[in-house]
Formats: sequence, C-alpha cells, structure tokens
Amino acid sequence: MTRDELAAYITEHFDGRLVPLETGKYDLLFQVNPEELLDVAQTLKDDANLQFDYLCNLLGVDTREHYEVIYNNKNQNPMNFIFD
Repeated sequence: MTRDELAAYITEHFDGRLVPLETGKYDLLFQVNPEELLDVAQTLKDDANLQFDYLCNLLGVDTREHYEVIYNNKNQNPMNFIFD
C-alpha cells in the first residue's frame, strides 16, 4: 500500500473520526478527538488492512495555546510495509 492509498483508506474507513493534517512531510498525520482516541486506536490495531500494533513514540507538544499529544504507531508485520 502506498502512502496515498493508506491516507485514502484511513480517511474512508474512519467516517471523519480521523482528520488528515497537511503538516506531515514524511509520515501521515491525523487528528482525533480525545473522547474517540481509545476506540480509534483499537480499530487501527484490529483492522486487518492496517494492524498498527506497535506504539513507537509518544510525544507531548506545548504550542503555548494548548497541549497536543502525538502517537506514532507502526505495523510490525513486514508484509504490510508502506511503499512510496
């Protein structure tokens, strides 16, 4: 799956719960409402086409206006790499 195919798949299958952000130069970035985070994370893990089963990084960002939390998730299955 290419990066664009992955972005389209996520956008299509999450019914607006994940909003794509244009700030990611290399990695896809999406915004999720805090109250939906657990359900979205579970779905990203359980979806047979995604299988994001590994939390690589957990970051906190202080924008001076608000705090943001960034989760970097990965699929550990070598058969499901993203190809550009």
